[in-house]
Amino acid sequence: MSFTSSPVTSNSLPTARVWRLLVVDDHELFRNGLVHLISTEPDISICGEAGTVSEALEKFRELRPDLMIVDISLAQGNGLDLVEKIKGIEPATILLVLSMFDESVYADRAIAAGASGYACKKAQNDEILNALRTVKRQGMYVSEVVMGRLRSRKKGQPSNTGSSQEEEFLSSRELQIFTLIGQGETTQKIAQELNLSPSTVETYRERIKVKLNLANGIELTRRAILWTLRSV
Repeated sequence: MSFTSSPVTSNSLPTARVWRLLVVDDHELFRNGLVHLISTEPDISICGEAGTVSEALEKFRELRPDLMIVDISLAQGNGLDLVEKIKGIEPATILLVLSMFDESVYADRAIAAGASGYACKKAQNDEILNALRTVKRQGMYVSEVVMGRLRSRKKGQPSNTGSSQEEEFLSSRELQIFTLIGQGETTQKIAQELNLSPSTVETYRERIKVKLNLANGIELTRRAILWTLRSV
């Protein structure tokens, strides 16, 4: 008895899913480099780019991406606020926060906002791609140190690092400005970097002083420098 096999047509072959990615970063040069890096991934397609929160929300509603990479510091807005808004609109969207800010402070906040991972911009290309692949597989990507802290918290155990007053009392935007103060940035420089008015930055400075019970600008600067040195 002989058997004949039916020809396999291209229509019968399984089609691999292509994930659609929206990149949100206000630095065009870095964004272009990131897009070029991700273009090497065969199952990820860049469907759009944005540099502000409002632009990102508009692109999200228009394109409905599966994945998003979001920076914390954006022109006209904050990346963590954007993460919360996106998860409120479509909980299934997977978000990876990619930022220059210290993960010991911001990784927890990114996860709490709804992100599936946090990676630093200074990381090697392979690490950034690994972070993207991990969250794409429905996993969570953070460093081993941060993961240990998250596991301890989940089990109700005290973490080794603990949270400082700054992390406990300050909002994400306030902590961002507090960090820049500790790095020696002036009000004008902070306003320029975060695309805020100098008066808005001054308002944040006043709020930080009240929350941390600081008497004046000198105490604020000293506290910010000390905190930044401890966090590096």
